[in-house]
Amino acid sequence: MRFVAMIIFGLAAINFFYRAVQLFRKSSKISFSENTLHRFICQSCQTEYKLNGIEAKQKIKGAIKIKKSSPKGQVFYYKFTCPNCNTYASQQKLFDMQKSALLGNAKVNIDSNQIPLLIDMLLKGVLPIFIVMILVQLLMK
Repeated sequence: MRFVAMIIFGLAAINFFYRAVQLFRKSSKISFSENTLHRFICQSCQTEYKLNGIEAKQKIKGAIKIKKSSPKGQVFYYKFTCPNCNTYASQQKLFDMQKSALLGNAKVNIDSNQIPLLIDMLLKGVLPIFIVMILVQLLMK
């Protein structure tokens, strides 16, 4: 019984890692597509502007990334030239959903187009792990 339980748990773990890789691949493909808009705030002129996925990828590709983290959330800054004021300054990336939980130990910063991918990962990758854990405990009794 223990051997069968370990095989089932191993299959659930392989499924989880497969879904995680799939999530990251689809997320980057969607994030840098032409139809996706990214919002930024320039720290020098304090104006908000939008870039499509292709422009954002070109700007972010070689940019310096600064991550400021606190228990209430985290903020990402990229250093590149602002399209409005043409100065090389930090640009704050704005996300559609910024959540922080467990005293800042769990932070989620995602755009609205990535929410279905996250829900898919939770249902098809994380939920089977919990179901298998319950089944393994029942098999071990």
